Parts: sequence; C-alpha cells; structure tokens
Amino acid sequence: MTAYSLHDFCRELLADRSFDEKLEPEGLAAKFVDWFRVSRHPSLEELERLMHRASFGRVEARAMDTALRGAHFAVSGSSYLICYRSDLWRGAAEHTVLHEAFEIVCETLLDMQGRLPAPRTEATCKSADRFAAAVLMQPEVFAARARGCGLDVIALHREFGRSFASVTMRLAEVLDDPAFMAVLYETRYGRLHRDRKGQRTGGALRVSVVCSKPELESPQCLRGCEPILGMTPRNGSLAERAARTGRSLYAESEPSASEVTGFAAIARPVIWRRRLTKVIVVAVPYGQRECLSPQLSASSFEHLRIGMALSDSRGGRRRRARRWDEAFSLGALREEEIPSECPTDPAARSGRRRDGRGTPA
Repeated sequence: MTAYSLHDFCRELLADRSFDEKLEPEGLAAKFVDWFRVSRHPSLEELERLMHRASFGRVEARAMDTALRGAHFAVSGSSYLICYRSDLWRGAAEHTVLHEAFEIVCETLLDMQGRLPAPRTEATCKSADRFAAAVLMQPEVFAARARGCGLDVIALHREFGRSFASVTMRLAEVLDDPAFMAVLYETRYGRLHRDRKGQRTGGALRVSVVCSKPELESPQCLRGCEPILGMTPRNGSLAERAARTGRSLYAESEPSASEVTGFAAIARPVIWRRRLTKVIVVAVPYGQRECLSPQLSASSFEHLRIGMALSDSRGGRRRRARRWDEAFSLGALREEEIPSECPTDPAARSGRRRDGRGTPA
C-alpha cells in the first residue's frame, strides 16, 4: 500500500463494496489504523505528523471557548486547520484531533459524492468519539491488556492515557469475556458549593458511566440491577464505603439459594489534589472471580464478605447485603456525606491520585 492521503483513503472506502454510508466507527477506525499505519499507542506528535502527511491539514493548540474541545476549518484547497483547546490535558487533545479527523472524513466522502455537507448532530459527535477511542485503544491491544491487568480501569487509564470514562466504556465495546459490570461514579466540579465550614467542595458522587456484558452467560446476578446514570451510591454499598474511607475494597458473595450465581466486586476510589473525584466499581460472577486476581495482586485491598462486613454509615448499624443489586444499590447519599478530603489515603496526603498521575481525567 503506497497511498496515504485523505482522498486516497476516502476513494478506497467508496470503492469497497462493503462500505456502509453510516460509517460504523469501530470498522472505520480499523481501516484508518491499517491504511495510515497508526501505532498501537499513538501520541499527539504522531497524530500531528499523520494529519500533515495525509493532507488532513495542520494541527494547532488554540485558546477556545470552554464549551468547545476542538474544531476544524477549511483553508486553502482541500486542506483543513484542526484546532484543539490549548488547556486540554494530553489525552483529551489526542482524542480531540481524531474526533475532528472523523468529521473531516465524513465531509470529504460527501464532497466526493457531490452531496452537501450534513449538519453536525449529537449522533455524529458520539460516532466521532467512538472512532477516536477505537483508534487510541485498539481492540486486540486493549483487550489483551484489560485481561492481563484484571479489568483494572486505573491501570488502563495510566497505560493508554485515556479518560476514566473512555476506558470504562471501551471495556464493554472490546471484551467478550468475562461477563462483567463496570460502574464509574464521578463528582462534577462544574457546580462547586461550600460545606458547613465554608470550604469549597465538589458536587455529589454520581453514576456517569454504566456498562456490562451480562448477555454472554446471562448470570442471574447481572439481570435488571444496573445503576442508573446520575444516581448517587446507596449507604452501605461498596461504592459508598470506598468513597467514605478512601480505601480500595474487594467483596465476594458466594452462590446461595437466593443468589444462584454470586459475584465478586472491586471498588476503588480516585483521589486528585486531596479530593475524592471518582469511584470505580467492577464486578464479575463469582465463578469468574479469578479474572480479577491481577488487579488484586497489584494493589492493596480491604477484603470483605457481603452480608458480614458492610455497615450502614448512619449510627454504625450492621446490615446484610444479600443481593447483587444491594452492592450496586442506587439509593441517595447526601452531598455532605461525601468527603472532600480523604486523610486516610496515602495518595491524598501527597496530593496525587492513586495511579500516580497529576492530571485530571
């Protein structure tokens, strides 16, 4: 293969009889990686060189409105100026460049077919995000690493340099086995408020991403109990306990008469600048708990048994959690109960996140 330009790539797509005009992001990303010989872990510098070499255009960091991460503009001839916001962290900048590249491919294809550019829609943006994630976290590489680290979202975030949300969603897109559920809780700092002492704190910890692969074996414990986007952790759940204590937790619930499958779950808090910003919960059926072993051996965990060690934070009352959905319960956790600092966590005292990186996700 000797041609590497944007137009050659688009002509190849149009000549392909299996070409789908809807531009399925995963398939297009695979073609893009193969055609332009993208490395397994593309850097911002590599993407800038690729955009220039393939005649997409020039890439620049610019001061932009905070509502935008990036944009592209047609300049001389068929070339573009691709911009990303100058204050973006590196992973977001790489994602933004590929997001804009997807939109440029769409526009070029329409132009080559003599059709007017289609208006940008939310669906187009979601497809562009999925395309960028698929190029930056290529299926074979990502799946092998995900299994090798025991579905460790923090380790994958560190290795691939992607946001926690992107990594969590990518797990569901790439992995066919084991069956699992992953839930990302995040505090949103867009709406800051002050606590009773006048200190500025973030908003409540809420579900921002839910993904699962229960359809493979259809275990009973994975049916109909997914947390809902925007909900806060329930008192006594693994997510709430991890948020309250700042410690990583591992819990098991053995199969029983009431819960045929059982489960094993990990909950890990993420501390950034001495504040709790996220809690990641990953769970698998009890019979597949060994797939979490690499993650358990790589970090320090407090081990619990569901029905014995989970307690209600109000009054210290002990309670039993017999079902999967109680460990992933929805409930309401008052905002003042989410700690703004976790002094028990070593990462909090150093002002760095558990994964050792100093940049926000």
